[in-house]
Formats: sequence, structure tokens, C-alpha cells
Amino acid sequence: MCANCGFPETLGYWSDAGSITANDRIRSRIIRAKKINDILINYNLRFSDDGTSQYCQVSNLLGEVKVITQIDEVWEAAASLYGRPIDPLEKNFFA
Repeated sequence: MCANCGFPETLGYWSDAGSITANDRIRSRIIRAKKINDILINYNLRFSDDGTSQYCQVSNLLGEVKVITQIDEVWEAAASLYGRPIDPLEKNFFA
């Protein structure tokens, strides 16, 4: 249980492995958010994760927001806001 908000703690994500301290986990989440944003910016979307709360957000330029609880939900929420599927490995953005 989170001492600040009273919600149960979220399950860790596989990429958090090796994060020993709370600061390491927060840093890991913020770095992951930056990398996700590097992809979503190409679709005029934004991913927000403050590193401490249980929830993350995916939003578009119109102000629509999808609140997600697990990082696995990012691409589904992004596709819903974008209007069609998003491929995070699309090569056009990495050329």
C-alpha cells in the first residue's frame, strides 16, 4: 500500500529489473517515459509518467487523455487516441 495515496502498489515492469532503490525505480520510469515519448511524438501523442504515482497518461493535441495503470497499455491507448494501430518499431522514424 502506498503511504502517500493509499492505493496498492503497482506491479513492477520487467525493465525495472536491477532498480534496487526507490530512486532507481523512479529514474527508470522517467527514462522509459522519455523513450516512449520519442516514439509517440511522431504521432502527435504524449506519454506522461511522474515516476511516483500508480497511473500514467497518454494524451493527444486535442486534450484527450487515456489513463493507464500498466505500461503494457500504452500502445492500445495510443492507438485509440490516434485512430489506428501504432507500431512502435516502425522503421520510418529511426532512419
